[in-house]
Amino acid sequence: MRRPVLLLAVSAVSAVSAACAAAGAPATAGAAGGPTLRVAPRTVAFGHALHISGRHWPVIEFCRPRVHLSLRSAQNVVPVATVRISPGGRWRTSWVVRRARVGAGTWRLVARQSCESGKDGSPNPVRRRVTITIHR
Repeated sequence: MRRPVLLLAVSAVSAVSAACAAAGAPATAGAAGGPTLRVAPRTVAFGHALHISGRHWPVIEFCRPRVHLSLRSAQNVVPVATVRISPGGRWRTSWVVRRARVGAGTWRLVARQSCESGKDGSPNPVRRRVTITIHR
């Protein structure tokens, strides 16, 4: 009597894993919202470091294993770094804010991963944005 119940439980777990894999999503509860982008601190002065990290980024055949980071304002785009995604979907880096590269004010930190559609190969990038403030 216990054996069919055990097989049913294993089958239910396998069905959930298969559904998540078909949707391109990790089977963990923490990844339900998709990739995350975190920055600390959100307000930074020149000469100080921004600590940037991400979790739950896709590690599949249709996506490149790198994230490109840039700062964007209404008039400028400044490349920050390109980081490699770990097999677990995580990455992190630090970047020191230099007055020669960016000005004071409000900026958007953009993380972008190049991905393709699994059906026709059309571009389907993954992007996340966070607003930061740079002051003197």
